[in-house]
Amino acid sequence: MVREGAASEFRRITYEEQQEYIRQLADLSDSKSDVDEGQVDAEFIPQAAQHESSDVEDVFEDSENRIELEDENSTYNAENPENPAKVWKSLTPEEFEAYLGIITTAGVHHSKSKPTVDLWKTYANPLYRAIMGLTRFWSISRFLRFDNANNRADRLATDKAAAITDIYNLLNANLRSSYSRSDRLTVDE
Repeated sequence: MVREGAASEFRRITYEEQQEYIRQLADLSDSKSDVDEGQVDAEFIPQAAQHESSDVEDVFEDSENRIELEDENSTYNAENPENPAKVWKSLTPEEFEAYLGIITTAGVHHSKSKPTVDLWKTYANPLYRAIMGLTRFWSISRFLRFDNANNRADRLATDKAAAITDIYNLLNANLRSSYSRSDRLTVDE
């Protein structure tokens, strides 16, 4: 989280800068073969907080890909050849972030086995109802796609997860760049 008044301490870095930083860290760790296996070299510890904010939403944020994704999906979903009675309403960036927030909150509260409708009931967490209506959530869930349907068949021949590969790789790269190791690392076996 960014503290109030501390925004000037952080600098957002581009994806290319993140990848270069990761490559430099990998090269640094390969060249430090004389370091004891049990100790962490202080130069090697990335300090993401010194360079950029590490909010959860930053993991999902890549403006260029998101805008491209929205344009493709708006066009694809507006056509909706399977069921013309279902109508797609364009998704705004704020609404997409709200959708991701609902999914993240549901995951944090271990709600994956609950029917979606139960999350919007009056006795459930009021956050869901405050963010977005149930029918809009269902509509976004139904129509949201992270790949191009026109060349999906070709990609499925070589990649069984073709529908989500691009967004999965993007998310993993952003998660990797947001991770900050320290000397207090615990590994669960």
